[in-house]
Amino acid sequence: MNSFIKNFLIFLVYFLPVSCALFVINMVIILKKIHNNNMNTGLNTLLATVGLLFIAIAIATIAHY
Repeated sequence: MNSFIKNFLIFLVYFLPVSCALFVINMVIILKKIHNNNMNTGLNTLLATVGLLFIAIAIATIAHY
């Protein structure tokens, strides 16, 4: 495996708490906006998706190694 990819995967494992916070905070913001009938949730949806993607990659990395 390429050392850059391996180092990136290791970084994501150490970055896991930040990824969880990114996901949870943006999901709360989305729910608050929807509750207030504000449908401008594009950026928050994108950030929550990125956070969830990082979480999934980190968990897969932990399971693989």
